Amino acid sequence: MIRWFILGVATLVAAPFSWATKSRLDSLRQPTDGSYVFLDERNVFLNPAQVHLLNRQLSFEWGGSGTATKVDSDTSPKAEGGWFDGSASYPHAAYLGREEESVVTHRNLSGATPDDYLKPDNTFDLTLGLGRGRAVRYGLALSFSKNQDEVTGGLDRDETFTGFRGGALVGEQWEVFCHYHLVDDAKGSIGSEDQYQGQPSGLVGAIFKGKDYRAYASIKKKDSTKTPIATRVDLDFLETTALLGISQTQSLRAKALLFWSADLDYTASTTDYTATSKGEVEWLRLKLALGLEDQVNDWLSLRGAVTQNLLLNSYKSKLTGSPEGEASVEDTTWVTGGLSLHFDAIRLDGSFAAYSGTLNGGNIMSRVAMTYVH
Repeated sequence: MIRWFILGVATLVAAPFSWATKSRLDSLRQPTDGSYVFLDERNVFLNPAQVHLLNRQLSFEWGGSGTATKVDSDTSPKAEGGWFDGSASYPHAAYLGREEESVVTHRNLSGATPDDYLKPDNTFDLTLGLGRGRAVRYGLALSFSKNQDEVTGGLDRDETFTGFRGGALVGEQWEVFCHYHLVDDAKGSIGSEDQYQGQPSGLVGAIFKGKDYRAYASIKKKDSTKTPIATRVDLDFLETTALLGISQTQSLRAKALLFWSADLDYTASTTDYTATSKGEVEWLRLKLALGLEDQVNDWLSLRGAVTQNLLLNSYKSKLTGSPEGEASVEDTTWVTGGLSLHFDAIRLDGSFAAYSGTLNGGNIMSRVAMTYVH
């Protein structure tokens, strides 16, 4: 089945070598909202100044509403898509459906069950570039979501999210960027007056680009508080992540990319049940990655990557009234893969969900996206 599916497009004409999908980043074991390691159009969600480097194109991520708790996954992807134009006098991008992963995670943690609080939904994201053609180019972005539900369970539920991103391309070597969650509120869990409130949160990062290597660092904080009116017991969640990394890329030939990276990642998470107990979790990981991407002919590109924690791979947990525990994280070796099919100006990207080590027609393109460049 796979052979006939691939042979069916063998006569198509090559398209521009351009990328802008979650399946590509997922297949190369990169965060789906932007890579620190190599160029990708979705890097605009990491550093909005990247809008200056974008093609003029449309991008469509196939999917639905995600999992039952509104989480994006390979088997239950979220639908999103939009317009990019880096060639305009004021480079810009307008995007629909991209939701902040950390906000969804914290609202799931806050509810009595994960689907209690409304999550960001029908999100609108707008990016604008300034300083085109100058040595320092800037980017500004706004993400907005507002929803309500006065039907389900007889509760009065609503949510609002407003986030800002800013960034700059400084010459050809430096990138700096920051994210800030200005409004992150939800109401209505078990009772209509139960409240979730995001505290000041965000990310600050920088990338230095050498001839064929990159060095990068970032620190991210997400803080939120739940106030259930019925019990009057506040619940605080705080997560802080510090990242320090280095990577190298090599062009094996015109349309082939080989890269490796080493990321030192420290994450501390605290769950504070006011006046009752407190839980603390820490991760310290040194993650190595090796990836390859190659447009093997006019109509087909293949990609794959492997990652593993090495030397530093610890997990610590402590709960009030219990002894502290520490363990190594098991089974950190992870291999992913994917492909692109080129249809002139249209490209289909897909990732392989072959986690059992087998590949068949049901998992050859588990996360699919279409891009049109013009």
